[in-house]
Amino acid sequence: MRKNKRHLKWTFVCVMLLYILTGVSIAQVNPDKTIQVSGKVTNEQGNPVEAVSVVDQKTKKGVQTDAGGNFSITTTTNGSLAISAVGYADQVVAVKGLSGIDIVLKSNVSTLSDVVVVGYGQQRAATVTGAVSQIKSDKITVAPIANVTNALAGQLPGLISKQVSGIPGSDDASLNIRGFGNPLVIVDGIETSLSNLDANQIETVSILKDGAASIFGARAGNGVILITTKRGKNSKPTLTVNSSYTLQGSTRVIKPGTSAERAQYEVDKWLNSGKPADQVPFTAEEIQKFKDGTDPKYLNTDWFNASIRKFAPQQNHNLSVSGGNERIKYYGYFGANKQETILKKNGGHYDRYNFQVNMDAKVTDQLSAAMDVQYFKEQRYFPSGADGVGTNNNFWRDLIYAADPSYALTLPDETIMAYAGIPYGSPVWATNSDLSGYSDLNRNVTQFKGELKYDVAQVPGLNAKGTVIYRSTSADNKVAKNQAKFYTYNADNDEYTYVRSSQDPMTLSRSSGTDTKLVQQYSLNYNKSFSGLHRVTGMFMYEYIHEKGQSFSASRGGYQSMALEELFSGDPTTAANNSSSYANGRISWIGRLNYSYDDRYMLETILRADASSRFSKANRWGYFPSISLGWNIAREKFMEPVDMFDILKLRASYGSSGYDAVANFAYLTGYGYDGTYTIGGDLVSGLIPTGLANPDLTWEKMAIYNAGVDFSLWRSKLYGEVEFFHRRRLGIPGSRVNSLPSSFGATLPLENLNSQSTQGIELRLGTVGKIGEVNYDIVGNIAYSRSKWISYDEAAYTDEDQMRMYKNSGRYTDRRYGYVFDGLFTSQEDVDKWPLSFEGLNNDNSSLRPGDAKYKDLNGDGVINWRDQTEIGKGSMPHWTYGLNLSLRYKNFDFSALFQGAFGYTTYIDLEAAPTAVFYSNYWNDGANNRADVLIPRPAGSSTNWLYSDYRNHNTTYLRFRNMSLGYQVPVALLSRAGISKFRVFVAGTNLFTISTLDKFGVDPEMPEGYGAGVYYPQQYTMSFGCNLTF
Repeated sequence: MRKNKRHLKWTFVCVMLLYILTGVSIAQVNPDKTIQVSGKVTNEQGNPVEAVSVVDQKTKKGVQTDAGGNFSITTTTNGSLAISAVGYADQVVAVKGLSGIDIVLKSNVSTLSDVVVVGYGQQRAATVTGAVSQIKSDKITVAPIANVTNALAGQLPGLISKQVSGIPGSDDASLNIRGFGNPLVIVDGIETSLSNLDANQIETVSILKDGAASIFGARAGNGVILITTKRGKNSKPTLTVNSSYTLQGSTRVIKPGTSAERAQYEVDKWLNSGKPADQVPFTAEEIQKFKDGTDPKYLNTDWFNASIRKFAPQQNHNLSVSGGNERIKYYGYFGANKQETILKKNGGHYDRYNFQVNMDAKVTDQLSAAMDVQYFKEQRYFPSGADGVGTNNNFWRDLIYAADPSYALTLPDETIMAYAGIPYGSPVWATNSDLSGYSDLNRNVTQFKGELKYDVAQVPGLNAKGTVIYRSTSADNKVAKNQAKFYTYNADNDEYTYVRSSQDPMTLSRSSGTDTKLVQQYSLNYNKSFSGLHRVTGMFMYEYIHEKGQSFSASRGGYQSMALEELFSGDPTTAANNSSSYANGRISWIGRLNYSYDDRYMLETILRADASSRFSKANRWGYFPSISLGWNIAREKFMEPVDMFDILKLRASYGSSGYDAVANFAYLTGYGYDGTYTIGGDLVSGLIPTGLANPDLTWEKMAIYNAGVDFSLWRSKLYGEVEFFHRRRLGIPGSRVNSLPSSFGATLPLENLNSQSTQGIELRLGTVGKIGEVNYDIVGNIAYSRSKWISYDEAAYTDEDQMRMYKNSGRYTDRRYGYVFDGLFTSQEDVDKWPLSFEGLNNDNSSLRPGDAKYKDLNGDGVINWRDQTEIGKGSMPHWTYGLNLSLRYKNFDFSALFQGAFGYTTYIDLEAAPTAVFYSNYWNDGANNRADVLIPRPAGSSTNWLYSDYRNHNTTYLRFRNMSLGYQVPVALLSRAGISKFRVFVAGTNLFTISTLDKFGVDPEMPEGYGAGVYYPQQYTMSFGCNLTF
């Protein structure tokens, strides 16, 4: 691997030198004269801006403006000045022999002249008529972050984010646009994963939320996230270096219970089971000895602290080179990220390397070319003990938390493994990859992109473009599992006793896979302005996509030793292997036509036709139209007296799109093996059909209606947007298992049976300005969405309560039904006086005791049964999301902060899933915890304590300090002699604190649904220190 890194490094250096030399050779070299240039820098309001960096691009020497915005710099007649300031867009100003230059800075706030990335192209913000939200790279690189998805939370209205794990390399947040589902992610023209990218590679992030997504047709039903990476610019060569060191820690730390707490629980459980009090597992004296910790026979080992550390390091380093001239532009990037786990010793790591080279060349006046190369490599190396850190129950519940603290951490002979009272032996052993074994996953992604564009001279504004993208992905995983023997030690007789071996035998498995994807796009594009008022743009494209892949796996057990980690060393009788392959394709015809009059009236129409190999020939084609309108009222003559509006644009759109990932070749009858049969004395594997084929199955169809308003007042003192939307999702696949009798006799095929509707609202509001010497930009957003079933294939209910609870048609899709908790019994008198009974206990309350749960009798019949259930919550994804982004600049200091939160969702919390300190301190007992609102019922309590209710389902709201950065930019005058144009140092952090309605349970509000408190790799907060350096 070291050899590969060295080879990659020298390849990068050589390519960069080639590009730089190429750019220099093409550049026009004219003799320059040295001159002194003075000027003044102001903002759009005409106010002077202090501490603006003014750098000569050739010498890299620079100055900063004073309090009056004035500067004076030595440069050349043909030179150019790079202008940069926090909170403003960078500029490059040509000197052109002038001795005086005044510069007006433009705020980073989006304006009508900004370019917005849309499907297969770009549009000026002034003419965008769809619901498109965009942010630039500076918003997602505020703090060093390992996974780009976690930088998007709270940034864009309508983008729902939820991070349910902190595992390095698998800590990405699930992204959901408007509650529609998993969106299509396009990076530089090809569908891919956001997790492959380094945030510093990204130029812009756009999300298409309405009919604007129709241009992606059958894949765009859940919205589209568009990513564009950085490219070279017309400037002198610029070298940028970013480096940071980060400490990661768990947002919520749940510790295991102590020996005394476990012992007391066992006593309470014994007594609650009605067993004799004189035979309790532990006496009060023994429990006290556990607390005292002075008797070596009554230990309180901290297995958690022995296997989990408080902080884990992470490093992020990247280098980029860019520059060019009118004929050729280049950009190169290399980034390295190393992230360790919170496991204490040899706990594994995640390494990622990103390499990218882009070149844009103007070959002739009519022909231009672009070539991109991207390479991504990652390694996920973790311990394989207890099936690895990603197996929540095995690893976190049965290993980390289940380890018995009454056992010794180490033995006098430290070469002998100490037993921790669990089937895996010991968490110290299982979390150490050098001892228990390892999982080593390596993945490589290589992507090439070539593009030619020819401008047709005979038809001004018309060009033909061809793009070919090829991506190859390979993955190899090796999992080695070791086995060890575990012992206890008796100090009285100096004797070691073998207890058991770790439960998993020695095994070795290997798996590998390759995937390739080819995308071809050929288009005619037109962009022409007439009379300065009319602008027509159009595109007609043919797109071809083909992807295929294969995988292979093999394993063996029965190893006598793992000294030779090869498959042939295992027992041949345990050999197992498997393989798979796939292929699919799509062809598409795409058309788009835009018209704008004076940036006042706008029209966009889209039509896409898709053919997918997933469906039968009769249902292979789908057609997806879209139309949107815009009216910028602020440009009307009757608005001239009202000068407060910079922008006031009304938008309305309708769009149709689809979702074809509903089934693969379901129109064909499939077969599978069904055991073995004896035929003529031979064992023969039998084939059976997997179910009925359905040649009529096709993609889901979505129709979305959107209305919006974009506004800006008083030169961005107040700006924002409002969106209203409604989506209909038709043809959701389902089978008629509910409406047909179970005696049908065959596995029912999928059909396009069901339908949903989703509606919601989004609001973004911001302000930009200056108070004294402080420049500020504050923007917030909030969004709501929720879905209903329009129709759902289900039984015809006749019972009113069944209809109320189980009928889906016309109801919200994420309702939770259960019982309403009414407190715990706190005394036997309370039990005896309770006027109700449980049908599940045969209406006999004799088994109920203090500490058992009560529920409300909602229908008043005196019996608690299924008819008393009501709606107690929503789904696990938030319906309301919000964010607040704050940017401040004072002289050379800059500060950024993002607050993000969500509400309107429900979390199921099982505090009894693992033996944690939260569990032991919150279960009911007849002492200090004899309260009706205690979080956990009595040990060995009634089965009715586990009725699905709002006792464990909790409506969730949270506010998270998502990220923060405080930076200082060293004055340019101190850097010029070293050839440095910018040097910034910073401290930053992510997930710094969280306020949540779940705080009393000790859990993170984004915990995964279906697991107990603490039974997963926790989300992480980070603290970073770093610098940004530009030459």
